Amino acid sequence: MSFVGSYKETITAKIDSAHGLVTPLANMTRNVNSNFSSATTYFTSSTTITGAGNEYDLSGSLTDDLGDTVIFKEVHCVHFRNTSTLDSGSNMTLGSATTHIPIFKTNTDSMTIKPQASFTILDDTGIAVTATTADTINIWGTTGDAYELVVIGRRIA
Repeated sequence: MSFVGSYKETITAKIDSAHGLVTPLANMTRNVNSNFSSATTYFTSSTTITGAGNEYDLSGSLTDDLGDTVIFKEVHCVHFRNTSTLDSGSNMTLGSATTHIPIFKTNTDSMTIKPQASFTILDDTGIAVTATTADTINIWGTTGDAYELVVIGRRIA
């Protein structure tokens, strides 16, 4: 089986005219292209918070779209989107667990993601996944709030 993992995003900002100026003051285009040549697997979830939060164990409790158990050796991309509605949704927290994969400075650090907002981290060389000590992705929030999670990485052979 062959697997190709990549992430592509284009962000464009342009000022046409501001405060009576005819010539734009700034134009910016940023292209992000990451190809993970060593990536061999992925995991996706589109679900809701149950209880106080959900935990994803990257060392063996996940299954891919083919029904195979996914055991990550390293992670190249984590994409999280809080898909809750702006009207009734709540902020969600990504991180803040003693066994969280090291995407923040410390495993107790976290990031708040507002409804309809997202967070993506890319690492072409890979973030190590260490069983029992640095192998989870934790998402905290209010029961019923919806989100999407995508993890791309390399599996243990």
